[in-house]
Parts: sequence; C-alpha cells; structure tokens
Amino acid sequence: RTKGVQAIGIKIVAILFAAFLLPRILFWALRRATGGDTGLVLSALTTFLKTGVWVIAFAFVLSVLGFDVTAIVAGLGIGGLAIGLAAQPMIADMIAALVIFAEGKFKIGEVIKLGSSEPAKVVGLAWRSTQLRNTLGLVAHIPNRQVTEQTVQNLTKEGKIFDILEVTVTTQREVHNVLAVINRALEECRYLTADHGVSVREFTQKGETKVVKYRFWWFVEDYEGRDKTRDEVFTRISRSLDEEDL
Repeated sequence: RTKGVQAIGIKIVAILFAAFLLPRILFWALRRATGGDTGLVLSALTTFLKTGVWVIAFAFVLSVLGFDVTAIVAGLGIGGLAIGLAAQPMIADMIAALVIFAEGKFKIGEVIKLGSSEPAKVVGLAWRSTQLRNTLGLVAHIPNRQVTEQTVQNLTKEGKIFDILEVTVTTQREVHNVLAVINRALEECRYLTADHGVSVREFTQKGETKVVKYRFWWFVEDYEGRDKTRDEVFTRISRSLDEEDL
C-alpha cells in the first residue's frame, strides 16, 4: 500500500513538473525560431498557454487519484465554449496581435496612419491593443482587431517621418509665379529636411481669379515637433505671397 501511495506521488510530481516545464520549453523554441523578437507573441500566448497546460495537468492529477475525469472534461468543454463565445472580442484581439507581429508593418517608435485617421506614433504593442500617441501627446488604445481591419500606412522612412500640408491659394497672378515664391519660401524653412517638395492638387479658374490647392510634403525627425514645422511652412509661405502681392 505504501508503494502504491509512493507511485501515485511520483506520478503527480511528474505531471506538475511537466506542466511547469512545458510552457518554458515552448517559449524557448519560439524565441529561437523568431530570433528573439517575441515580446508581442509572448504577451499574447502566455496566459492562454499556461492556463491550458495547468488545466490538463489538473485533469491528469485527478485521474491518477482515481477520479473519473470524463464528466469534468465534458464540463470544461461546455464551460470553455461559453467562455469562448463571451470572449470573442478578446480572442480576436489576440489573433490580430499575432497578425500584426507576423506582418511586421510597423513597430514601436514608428508613425502610422490608420485608415482616414490622423497619423500617430506607436508607443506600445500589447496582445489586446496598440497604443498610439498623437501630436498633442494624447494616447489612444486601439483594439488590435480594428488595426488589422484598416489600411495601415507606415510614414516612417530611415528614422524620419513623412508629413504633408495642403494650402489653398486664391490669386489673379500667374500660377508659375506663385509656385516659384512658394519654393523659395520652402528653402528658407529651418525645420525642413532636404527631402521635400510641392505639387498642385486642384486648380479652378473663374475669369482672372485662380484657386489652386497645393500639397507640400517633407520629412521631420521629431514627430512631436511636427506642428512646429507646419507652422513655419505656413507662416513663411503666407508672408512671401503677401510680400509679392500674390
């Protein structure tokens, strides 16, 4: 009888040891397979994987102790189904987190544009949400499923952030004269990178009056200082057009 108890104790210890060791082995293999960049994946899988392993280990322990686990497994199946239905949004966010990680469209520190929303800087990636900070310093937590459902534009290139500004100019002068003044004003901007430009987006004319919408584009090194660059561009262009009576 003593030997039987010892055998049961050894089996239980072995089961618990396996439950303790198995998740760590899987995480180690995952790190090796992905080159160590698994922060988002680990945060998404840790809770569910550990919970599943320990539930299975608990069922094995009960079986070793002589309990009929059939009813327990059936109950867990029904309970798991109910929990799964209730937690559909959370599960969808977790799967979306894996998609975001696998596709690698953006990473922390880069600036992205989701759909038609304003560009924002990625400041956090978790298994439930992506954290974005706008130029006002406000952080929004976007559910990962919403991130994957929208068009994602990564505005970061070689550590610099792409930005645009549209300005409408109404004038009775020649358009090429206006464009020349705008280009000179852009060259005088201190906060612009050398990589910048301007293009005509819309043009309408009634009599001698011309309405032209220009799009200015450039790269900034500090996204939080984007508005400072925009203010300088708008101020210099307005001043130059006024000085030239355009």
